[in-house]
Amino acid sequence: MNKQKAILILILLIPLLFVLYFFGPFLIYALFDSSWYYSEEVDIGPLDYSSVLTKAEKADYEIEGSWPWPGNFSGFEPGDVPEVRENFGSAALVQNIRFNYNENSELTVFVCEDGTEAGTRTCIAISNFSHSDPESPLQLSEFPDDPWMLEKLGLLFGPDEKAPEKYLEALKKAAQNQTLDAEIQVNESPDFPAVYAYLTESSDGSDSSYNSGLGFYGYPSISSDTKEVFLKNGNQVGSVRYFVPEARVVTYDKGTDT
Repeated sequence: MNKQKAILILILLIPLLFVLYFFGPFLIYALFDSSWYYSEEVDIGPLDYSSVLTKAEKADYEIEGSWPWPGNFSGFEPGDVPEVRENFGSAALVQNIRFNYNENSELTVFVCEDGTEAGTRTCIAISNFSHSDPESPLQLSEFPDDPWMLEKLGLLFGPDEKAPEKYLEALKKAAQNQTLDAEIQVNESPDFPAVYAYLTESSDGSDSSYNSGLGFYGYPSISSDTKEVFLKNGNQVGSVRYFVPEARVVTYDKGTDT
C-alpha cells in the first residue's frame, strides 16, 4: 500500500513540477502586478542630466543614485560628419580611431586617460600583435613602413606639415624605452572629418556593432559603445569606436515599474 501511495504521489508531482518550471515566472510576475512598455529608440539629442534630475525632484519623484553622465566620458568631437550624426546621434563622441597596416600591426589614436577638460591630450600608439615578448620593446622592424605611417599621421594632423615626421620620430624613440607597443602624447586633436572621409573612400563597405550601455536600473555603463569597421576586399582597413549616450526613464508606483 505504501508503495502504491509513493507511485501515486510521483505521478501527481511530475505534472506539477512541469507546470511550475514553465509557468512559474509568469505566475510570479502576475503576483507582483508588474508591467513594462517598449518603444523604438529615438535620438533626443544631448541630455542635460542635472536639469532632468532637478525637474524630477521638483515633481516629487524619488531620486536614487547619481551618475555624472556624460561628463565622465572622454572622446573626440566628430565635427561635421553627417553620417555619424545620422547613424549614432548628435551626442556621440569618438572613443578611438584605428588604422590597420596588416593583420598584425595597427596605428591607434585615442584620448589619453590622464587628460583633463582644460588640456585634453591625444595618445598615438603603434601595436604589433605578433610581438611575442610583452616585456621587451617593440622593434623598428615591427613598425609599419615609414611612407604608410607618414600618410596616416598627416591625415590625422594635417595642418602642421612637419607633424607627421616629428611624431613618427617620437614613436620610434618611445619604442626603445617602452614594452609591448610604442605610445606618445600630443596636444593636437585628430581631424576626424578627414579621417572618416578617407576610411569611407578606402573601403568597399562598413559594418557596425552596438553594445548597449544601460546597466542595472537604467544607469549607463562606461563600456557602452558602437564600433564601425571599414573593410576592403574582406580585410579591415580601419575602425572607429564611439561613445553613444543613451538614457532610460523608469518610474515606480507602489512597487510596480513602468
